[in-house]
Amino acid sequence: MERKIIDFGQGWEKTQTGITALKRQSEGLHVPELSSQHSIDIYTIVYRMCTQKPPNDSSLPLYQKYQKKMEEHMNSTVLPALNEKCGNEYMLLRKLVERWSNHFGVERYEEDFESSMLKDAASYYSCKASSWIQEGSITDYLLKYEECLKKEKERVTHYLHFSSEPNLVKVVEHEFFGVHENQLLEKTHSEKQISLGPIAKIFKQHVTEEGGEDNKAINDQVASAKEQIWGSEVLSDEDIEKVVVFLAYISDEKYLFAEFYRKKMALRLLLNRAVSDDHERSILTKLKQQHGGQFTFKMERMVTDLALSRENQNSFKEYVANNHVAKPGIGLTVTLLTTGRKLTWIYSLGTCHVNGLFDQKPIELIVSTHQAVVLLLFNTRDKLSYNDIQTQLNVGHEDLVWLLHSFSCCKYKILTKEPATKTVSRADVFEINSKFTVRMCRIKIPLRHADDRKKFIETVDKDRRYAIDAAIVKIMKGKKALGHQQLVSECVGQLSRMFKPDIKAIKIRIEDLITRDYLERDMENPNMFRYLA
Repeated sequence: MERKIIDFGQGWEKTQTGITALKRQSEGLHVPELSSQHSIDIYTIVYRMCTQKPPNDSSLPLYQKYQKKMEEHMNSTVLPALNEKCGNEYMLLRKLVERWSNHFGVERYEEDFESSMLKDAASYYSCKASSWIQEGSITDYLLKYEECLKKEKERVTHYLHFSSEPNLVKVVEHEFFGVHENQLLEKTHSEKQISLGPIAKIFKQHVTEEGGEDNKAINDQVASAKEQIWGSEVLSDEDIEKVVVFLAYISDEKYLFAEFYRKKMALRLLLNRAVSDDHERSILTKLKQQHGGQFTFKMERMVTDLALSRENQNSFKEYVANNHVAKPGIGLTVTLLTTGRKLTWIYSLGTCHVNGLFDQKPIELIVSTHQAVVLLLFNTRDKLSYNDIQTQLNVGHEDLVWLLHSFSCCKYKILTKEPATKTVSRADVFEINSKFTVRMCRIKIPLRHADDRKKFIETVDKDRRYAIDAAIVKIMKGKKALGHQQLVSECVGQLSRMFKPDIKAIKIRIEDLITRDYLERDMENPNMFRYLA
């Protein structure tokens, strides 16, 4: 039976509830939850309108109508809200980031669609794999697996968000191999009529004997390449390939490597030590191809930041050159960088030069921007307490301790402090060291070390805690109730593509989520957890 033609006006009218919900969501307002059936009806109407045969195909007018609707919303609501903040650049940027976050829908995609899709895929492949392992040989079974994996990857390319691919691959692998591990071993044994034990032992001995020297050589080469990639401006394509390949075999540590590399890369870019943006992007492209977009997201954003910042700086220079009235009295270079939940640049944003602090002779100090701001506070007062400085700078305790420590407790004691201890505390009082002398006319106050391993590990551990929390909540939101062992197992499976989670860490995060009322223990069975909506 031929489908009824949907008139454009009627179809457009039926999509308005979905568009209204989308606009309210972009405003950060509460959006009444659409029923599953309602959402399906809207998608069905849009699909049918776009697939009707000419002259009833409404895909182009529907797109144009939707585009016009969104443009009206931007001009009538979004732009006025941003214009209100134009007098305050900080508030303007915060508002812009907030609105961008409201428009970005990955979280809703994962929660509303991907979780159900993965569950259905698991159910489908569970049935298929159970049937195929009984019917055919191991070779046939593996060919079926490769065929299914290929189709799923193609499906992601054509229809889904790229982030779904590793999740789908994991589902297929689990249903084909994880569930049927014992059957595969038994079937392999019966088909080949040999024991795998002796072969495994012989193979291990062979790899150990033949690969020992090669492994040492590879490790030496990779160590050399890693040293270059962290501290050098020039890295050959050959060395890049070595590092990228090596990281594939240390999955649990690759995110720690990424944190180290990001810090070093930030220094190269900010201090203009990089060969070129193209060279940095070449490295990131190879890392992204091997380890995915999530691995290189922060670093790619940094390169983009610098490119946009240079464009702004060049525009400013052109403006100054062509405007005789707006002639600044000093040279000005501004680097505008992204910061937020997913990306934070290193603390030191550059260097500046401060003269005239001491009477006996001019000494040029090379300091970071934040260090310079601290010194400028002493232009109006001889002595400043820790609390005075913190009040005026409005920075956190940890950052301020480091700033004051760099001036009063390191090699060059620009400031003296009372009491004269080797650590900085909230009770300290600081003043310019009038007795400070140095032979050189130009000295560099040490910057914060970007390769502080302990700090990096703490940062990575914190990120992993968030990732474990998110995985547990996502699993429990879908399952509603789950046993302890199964929850831990599923959490390990979901996180293993990023890092190898520690079982004890997962247990700690479960307990923490219980105290924060995300989960609860079953009253009758303490090993059973329930999700609290």
